[in-house]
Parts: sequence; structure tokens; C-alpha cells
Amino acid sequence: MKIKLKKVYYCDFCKKHGLTSWAIKKHEKHCTLNPNRECGLCDKKGVDKEGIKFIQKAYKKMKSHQGKDGASEDGIIGTFVGKFEEAVKKLAKDLGCPVCTFSVLRQSEIGLHWMNYDFKEEMKKYWEEEAKKEEEREYYSNLI
Repeated sequence: MKIKLKKVYYCDFCKKHGLTSWAIKKHEKHCTLNPNRECGLCDKKGVDKEGIKFIQKAYKKMKSHQGKDGASEDGIIGTFVGKFEEAVKKLAKDLGCPVCTFSVLRQSEIGLHWMNYDFKEEMKKYWEEEAKKEEEREYYSNLI
């Protein structure tokens, strides 16, 4: 019988674990529960969103409470369901990235089960739009 002791590395933000530290460090950099995360999707596109400040601003907006009298229109928590879904859609449009939107929603204290946000479907739409844009770029570059 052989017995081997191995180190297991855990993400500081979620439950992901692995046997190599470099893999977990790489994961932590982009983990959707990391409030200071770097978005690989935005980086690939070269989108400048003022870095982490843009995501943190969206995160604060997501966690802000709307007053009972409705005075704070920016607040998302404490709104009626219909208005809440509209606010989440507006947030997704403002961010322009399904991964960043998912990250903000996941980090909020509301919990994903309350939200009508299908991450897989949003990613599918995103990649379809990107493929269409690439086809158009390729088509017009061949005309010149």
C-alpha cells in the first residue's frame, strides 16, 4: 500500500481547488467572486472600462438599496420584481460583457436564484454577435 500526502490549493473567493498553485492563482485572477477580478473577455476585446473601478461601481449600484419612498432611483435592492429585472437588464447593457454582469450579480447579496439572468444563454448570444461582426469585418475588408 502506498500513501501520498499532497498539497491542495483553494481559491480565496470560491470553492474551486486544485493540486497546483499556479492554476489556482490563474483562476483567482479571473474568479467571478473576486471583487478585484480581471475580465479575460474584456481584455481580449481590448475594452477599456476604467479597469476595476467600472466593475466596482456596478457592484456598488447592485448592492445599493432603494428607499421605501423611491427617492433613490439608482438603488436596485428593494425594488419591485418587474423594476428589478429592468434594472438588471440595464446593468447588463451598461457593462456590455456577460461575464462581468454575471460577476456583479454573483457577488451581490441578493443571490442568483432571484435573478432572471441565464449566463449560458447570454454567452451564446454574445459569441453569435461576435461571429457576425467578424464576418462583416472580413467581408468589408475583402471589398477594399
